Amino acid sequence: MNKNAINKKIRQRMFFFLFLFALLSPFKINDLLFGSASAQTQAEFIVEQVTVSGNQRVETEAILRLVSISEGDTLDYQRIGNDIRSVYSLGFFRDIQVDAIHGENGVILTFIVEEKPAIDQVVFFGNEAQDDDDLQELVTIRVGGVLDEAAVIETEQAILARYREEGYHLVEIDTEIIPSNDSEVIVSYQIHEYAKIRVGRVTFVGNEALTDQELISVMRTRPNSFLSIVNSFGDFDASHLEADLQNLRVFYYDSGFLDTTISQPMIEMSRTRNEVYITVVISEGEPYVVSSVGISGDLLDSPEETMEMVSLQPEHVFRSSLIRTDIDTLTNHYRDQGYANANVNMLHRLDQEALRIDVEYDIQLGELAYIDRIDIVGNSMTRDRVVRRELAIEEGDLYSSTAIRRSEMYIQRLGFFENIVIQERPSLIDPNLIDLEVHVTERPTRSFQVGFGYSSAESFVGTAQISENNLLGRGQTISFNLSTSKLRNLYQISFIEPRLFDSDWQLSMNASNSRILYPSYERQSRGIDFSVGYHITRQLTTTFGYQLEEVSANAGGYSGGNTVIHSRLNGGVTSSFTTGLYHDTRNDRYFPSSGTYNSLSLELADDTWFSENQFFRTRSSSRLYFEPFLPGWTVRANAEVGYVASTDESSEVPIFERFYVGGPNSVRGFQRLSLSPSDPTGAGNDPWTSTREFLIGGNKELTFNLELEFPIIQVVGIRGVVFVDAGNAFKPDEPFSLQLDLFDDEAHGEYGNVLRTAYGLGFRWTSPIGQLRFEWGFPMNPLPNEKPMVFEFSIGNSF
Repeated sequence: MNKNAINKKIRQRMFFFLFLFALLSPFKINDLLFGSASAQTQAEFIVEQVTVSGNQRVETEAILRLVSISEGDTLDYQRIGNDIRSVYSLGFFRDIQVDAIHGENGVILTFIVEEKPAIDQVVFFGNEAQDDDDLQELVTIRVGGVLDEAAVIETEQAILARYREEGYHLVEIDTEIIPSNDSEVIVSYQIHEYAKIRVGRVTFVGNEALTDQELISVMRTRPNSFLSIVNSFGDFDASHLEADLQNLRVFYYDSGFLDTTISQPMIEMSRTRNEVYITVVISEGEPYVVSSVGISGDLLDSPEETMEMVSLQPEHVFRSSLIRTDIDTLTNHYRDQGYANANVNMLHRLDQEALRIDVEYDIQLGELAYIDRIDIVGNSMTRDRVVRRELAIEEGDLYSSTAIRRSEMYIQRLGFFENIVIQERPSLIDPNLIDLEVHVTERPTRSFQVGFGYSSAESFVGTAQISENNLLGRGQTISFNLSTSKLRNLYQISFIEPRLFDSDWQLSMNASNSRILYPSYERQSRGIDFSVGYHITRQLTTTFGYQLEEVSANAGGYSGGNTVIHSRLNGGVTSSFTTGLYHDTRNDRYFPSSGTYNSLSLELADDTWFSENQFFRTRSSSRLYFEPFLPGWTVRANAEVGYVASTDESSEVPIFERFYVGGPNSVRGFQRLSLSPSDPTGAGNDPWTSTREFLIGGNKELTFNLELEFPIIQVVGIRGVVFVDAGNAFKPDEPFSLQLDLFDDEAHGEYGNVLRTAYGLGFRWTSPIGQLRFEWGFPMNPLPNEKPMVFEFSIGNSF
């Protein structure tokens, strides 16, 4: 009920009340209305008592607290009207009336209220595409609360919006309020979903210069395809179609067609009412050619030097994208030199008869600007200095737009924040000074994670991790990890200080105890290591460290069969120095979608520093990440190469320090660490016993991975992946090989000096305990003793 209706109702009831009261009173109505009654008459217009009736759930005291007129007050029409409004504003009542009767000493006023019913249930019928739990998230009415008709309608509109987002544009909802008992009601939403409306066909009429395929490529509204199961292409949405028309105009404009007109599309529904057929009529016109390109305005360099930054060239077809690129290039060039208010405008002159266009870039620089204040906002836990040391610009520096953008990227790479935005505003002190506000939204960095899984190779897998990636807001990381399964046990504690004393130096320390089952033997180790690093640049880091480890290798392995006794099974202390060089341009350390990561590491274990195991090992890897064609889709490529050799001419490299390939972190589709050179070895001490192949590891390793990751249910972090892998470990007398086992006939019967290949698919879930990976790998050319399919469950990123 709106405010005017309430006021009208109050006036009607108050008039009736006064008329009735005057009619029954012993004094004249004129005395009532004009106040000329005697003292006795006036006394009878004094309020003797104020009461409430009709309320069941709302307490009387709560109502009377909103009533201003009270015992001893003179009757006042306006005050009673205001009191009715105040009580009505509680939202608990359908109707309010005021009754008045004579008492012994005046008038007894009674506020008669009719309460709204309470909500007993909210129920849904006919919903198949949406679960009840999904719809309950949209409900704004509260079970047990008072019926609110506006909230009932608001919930209905929210449900309609959810269905239309999912492509159910024909959905209808019948909303009913059904009495449950005298004081409660059931709110019922009967949903008629009907079928999803899909795009059956998109037809273009009038396009000659640009093909149908070129035009459909810039549209989100496109016909059904096999990709529709993982994206919204194929679903009809009128709002998307409007945006598509604008995209088509921009596309034509970028192709030089400045006179193109695109009419409102004709939309026809199929007979089954589950598809639409869209027809777009286009009048292309003719393309324009650039006559000349010029520069004017405030130039710091000569026109010839400035023109070298311009992409648009005379006698080429006009392209609006080149205009935008040129404006951005010129603007950023001058803003990086301190001109924060630099502005570049494109001036043009059209010759419609000759279909030619003259273009001129007009540059207005303004005054030089400097950075005044930099404020960090939103960091409730992270200390200011942790953010400030990542900034590429400081207070007092000359303004630079590139440095500001890089600062956002560097802060994002910390992994502590969901979102980073740097806002600029003119300083209140001087118009030529710029203040920066770094707005950050912190994400949880402290975690206690416990996970369980099952793998065909490892049986049950259990993991536990306690970690703090931003210790006391200082940016430090400390963690304890435990992982156990049939094949491996790992206990590890580590600490990382990425910026030692806020400098460019870093420090890391690690202690671990592990047991890993290889196919032919068991490796046990415990050790410590530490390293220091230096950030040469923002992307380039070098490290130097020391590792001390006690290792033992014992007979036995996960491949089964009799115990194999091998002469190379030994152990000892490894004392080694390490150094590395790392170049990282990824946009996110944990879930990168663009950039590269390159590394080179060296390790030297020698008896000079009391190492019983003596070897030299080097590893190098290169990773590439990019989004190929759709937002959220990511291509990842990885290449790794390794080499190890003994530094003692009288001994070989221990088998537990060699390379083994295969498993979820190298070549998927093969069992863990199963790709390796081997020796035929007796299955016991008896010289007459049978022999079997004992995997001895390679002194060289080469691995390639290529995968495409795409969203499946993005809101809950479920993503799909398809991949192709290749790799192997090679003997000392074998060279590196790029030959694939697909073309090696010898690989069908024995181990070949080739790269083993596999393909597969899977899905990943970014869960509260980390990224869970479920992957099925298939060797492309399996040997007789190899499984045709290997399923792996693992926790953590692939690469």
